[in-house]
Amino acid sequence: LKPLRQARRRTRGAVIRRPPQALRGPMLQLQRLHSDESLEGQGGLWQQPQPSLKKTGSAESLFGGALGEPQAFRTDEFSQTSPKQGALDAVHYGGGLLKASSTTIFDQAGVQEAAGDCMHPNHVRELNRATYSDSRWNNARKHLFGSRLAMPGDQEIRLTLSVLREGAKAFGLWHVTDASLEGLMRQVLAHKESNQMSPAMATWMALQVKSKTKRTSTMSSNKPSLNKRVSMDEKEVRQELRNLKWKGYHKAIHDGYVHFSENEVLVMKTVLFFIVFVCSVGYAMKVALHMYPGVTDLFSWLVLIARAGGMGSAIVTGVLFLSMSRTAQKEVYSHARFGKISTLFTGHRDLHVFAGKLLMWLALAHTLAHLLGTAPGVQSHTHEELNELLGCANPDTPGHLGGNFSWLTWPSCPLEEDYTLMDVIFKSVPGLTGLALLALLVAIGYTGKQKQRKKHFDRFWYLHNFAIVAWPVLLFVHGSNGWIGVGFPLVVFAAGPFMLSYSFDRVARLLRYYFVARSVRVIQAIIRPGKGGSEDGALTYVRISKPHCMWRFWAGEYAFICMPEYSKQQWHPFTICSGQEDETVDFLIAAVGDWTKNLATRCAAALNGTADLPLLVLDGPYMAPTQSAMFQKVIVAIGAGVGITPFLSLMSTIISSYETKDGHGLKLQEAHFYWMTRNPDELLFGRKLFQKVVNHPKLREKVFFHLHLTRPEPDKNSAALLFREAVRRQSEVDRAAFFSEIKGIDFRHIVVGPQVPWVWVNQSEQDVCWLSHLLPNVDDVEETRVVSSYAGNWAQGLIGPRSASQGNLSSASSLPSHVGSHGSAGSRQSNESGKTGKSDDSAESLQATLGPHWMLPVAFGRPDFGKEVRAIGKARQGDDINVYICGNDQIVKLIQDVCTVCNAHAERDNTSGRAPRQRYWVHHERFG
Repeated sequence: LKPLRQARRRTRGAVIRRPPQALRGPMLQLQRLHSDESLEGQGGLWQQPQPSLKKTGSAESLFGGALGEPQAFRTDEFSQTSPKQGALDAVHYGGGLLKASSTTIFDQAGVQEAAGDCMHPNHVRELNRATYSDSRWNNARKHLFGSRLAMPGDQEIRLTLSVLREGAKAFGLWHVTDASLEGLMRQVLAHKESNQMSPAMATWMALQVKSKTKRTSTMSSNKPSLNKRVSMDEKEVRQELRNLKWKGYHKAIHDGYVHFSENEVLVMKTVLFFIVFVCSVGYAMKVALHMYPGVTDLFSWLVLIARAGGMGSAIVTGVLFLSMSRTAQKEVYSHARFGKISTLFTGHRDLHVFAGKLLMWLALAHTLAHLLGTAPGVQSHTHEELNELLGCANPDTPGHLGGNFSWLTWPSCPLEEDYTLMDVIFKSVPGLTGLALLALLVAIGYTGKQKQRKKHFDRFWYLHNFAIVAWPVLLFVHGSNGWIGVGFPLVVFAAGPFMLSYSFDRVARLLRYYFVARSVRVIQAIIRPGKGGSEDGALTYVRISKPHCMWRFWAGEYAFICMPEYSKQQWHPFTICSGQEDETVDFLIAAVGDWTKNLATRCAAALNGTADLPLLVLDGPYMAPTQSAMFQKVIVAIGAGVGITPFLSLMSTIISSYETKDGHGLKLQEAHFYWMTRNPDELLFGRKLFQKVVNHPKLREKVFFHLHLTRPEPDKNSAALLFREAVRRQSEVDRAAFFSEIKGIDFRHIVVGPQVPWVWVNQSEQDVCWLSHLLPNVDDVEETRVVSSYAGNWAQGLIGPRSASQGNLSSASSLPSHVGSHGSAGSRQSNESGKTGKSDDSAESLQATLGPHWMLPVAFGRPDFGKEVRAIGKARQGDDINVYICGNDQIVKLIQDVCTVCNAHAERDNTSGRAPRQRYWVHHERFG
């Protein structure tokens, strides 16, 4: 606007005529976008005409043809037109701003439509596209092919495929088949945007057309309804969530518990606190008023707080051990499935943390009450006066159990001398053990903080294991003096049963370690190299033989793993990703800590033949929220990265149920598996499961994949830009064809299955790339190419047959520094092409590989859960939607917010009579 202000100063006093009616609407829109304070005081850009204008050009020449070529104007005061004045007039009349988009607005929409008070949204979009269009796509294509774009030949096709493959590598797609690249290649080579569908979409469209002609009425009526999906983006979710919170509405989980709302979680914590409070105060009142009536005269009323704090600490200690008693939790969960009490245990870690914080406050209250009341009372009274009251000196006290722990009593009771305050603290068993308990509690709290735990996990682990033994022992000794109490340590009554339950788990772990472990061995190990080919960030996939005893497994559970060669005391929890009927116990472990990195290094050394596979000992399995998914009708499983592991187990179990029992006993109607990853090679770990779903007709109608690649586009990478832009352009074509086909169609005639882009079904408009190498539907030569495209052939254990020389070991790369260089796919393919005697990138070879191959759609970007979760629910009205999450806190919070809004919508629809009752449940996968 600086030139405008300068020109306005030059023409001060002159008034520009009101623009023609045809331009008034568009220019008012531009005036709103480009208004300036310095012009507002003068009435804006346009005023009523006062002096007449003498124009040098005709109106036809101004608004016809090129519309926007600068025309010369002059006012009465300026008979000659300067270049700057001409520029001002051109801007005023839209010549400069509308030049690029004039054809779009007037030639396509017409002058009459553009003459309103405001531009049509379509016109605004066209204007923005013309103004801010990016020419990098055309520049890259011209640089590659020049004038040969009109008549592409084999050389151009090979070059295009090579560039697209190189661009795909920037997104972690180390191998993309010719069939997957065909549609993208057409977008690059086409003189104009290609309107031809990709092979995957064309295949689905052919199946859809074929199903239309048959019109079979025998198709399952349980198939999801595609035409009932509605959209609600995440921006709308956030806005409505703020409105709901303002109204005090909460219908989803916000604290990690299954089937518990935010208010219910608060109620549960309140109930736990209330139970502890009532029991503690009741005990304190009994001691002070019934057993020792004169105790408040000696030690003041603070003795009530001291006694209540002691009982509360003993009760909370029992809760802590209960939250660690995983075998007991599993039994309760299996016999009282999905009840409020049983599902409480799925949040046992949160229960453990809450109990630990409560214990800290109770211990602090107990300590302060003794320091301010009991210790001064002992100092201010003689030992004769104290002996008249102390329970250990008067065994006949009502309610006194008469426990004899004289070997732990110091000083001896009855007291034989007077004591000072310092003597009570440092020369008595209660004082010394109290200080030790308080110090231990502070150390546990400090090392248990998330930051400290991640930074020094070994310190946290060993201190907690020491406290498991030391805490109850110190509590027992602390209460053995029996001065004021029931004459027996309270921890025995309040926490004894739960400590026995936990002891059962530890004994079972010892039995598994020394006896069952002999029959367990690592059968196979696969290593996906990490950053720079090192073990940092590597993925270790291990298959372990199933224990012959002490093993009862449900899909979604987890187990503890010990590697004795590293440490016999460290046990780490990992989700089991194999199915209930599988012969092995499989784990997918990310190398993010010292223990997991060491496991990756040892497995890599074994795969290189320089060492044996490590010995791994299993403890478990134990319950997790995902195991309840087998009893739900509609499930939505969301896994981020390695967080997909519990859902791989769930998927495998569902597949086995249909393969062996044809799905009998399952309530499942619809299962959506969301897999978000920055590294698409992680999807290879689900390749065999993808294949089983595709090959089974019933599973294709019930199990649906939502694969999302969240890696951003790299900067200044022309090959990546061409690949990503080609995906976007081809997605526009496929998406338009897909929406046109499913619009208003009866859901019984929709061909559903893994090949359906559900991201589009749910009204999200993300770009999709179709990949065929995620399914073993190509020939052996192509399978070999897929394996060789990954560094060190690490994927050979997941793709293609294993080499006989490797025995039980899948080929995996070692982890030296040079592994990170993946090499050139083009050079490998050219070498292989020489062996086969034909060019893989030729047009003939490309046509030969095309066909009705199954391809899986992979969407770019994170899912828009605001649209998709509600859309799934709208398609299954009357059925509850159970959402299972295993990911970071940000994703969990987002899903909780989405389900809160979805519950509000479902409740509103039910109240108005438009839909049956429906609820959205969130299951947060947390264990350890």
